[in-house]
Amino acid sequence: MNKTEITLNGNYWEYSKICSFYKLEKLTLNSCTDISTFKNNKISNKTVKEIILNSLSGLSAITGLEDFPQLEKITFTSCSSLKDVVVVLNSYKHTIKHITVKSCNAVNNTELMTYCQKNNIKLDLA
Repeated sequence: MNKTEITLNGNYWEYSKICSFYKLEKLTLNSCTDISTFKNNKISNKTVKEIILNSLSGLSAITGLEDFPQLEKITFTSCSSLKDVVVVLNSYKHTIKHITVKSCNAVNNTELMTYCQKNNIKLDLA
């Protein structure tokens, strides 16, 4: 429970237990296709500063990201169903300073660029 970094690969993890890692700073989720939103899957942690999401084809929204109050950096790679990123980010006060989006076709890049420029967030698009 005192790990600072964990990586989960595949499906059917007990995601609600992520909140128990009291020193966790970096969370990586690879090919966890059973995740639709952070809120629906009860994913939260008070100490995470970085989240990396790779090939989460079931992820449709980042609703619940507000349950990561220390989050500074988030990377989305091949999250094909992800959309409404700006809508969710506008819905709560956050500490995100860096967003990376790679191969996420449903994300509105223009809207995200405008949001990041307006809020002084570094954005990497690929």
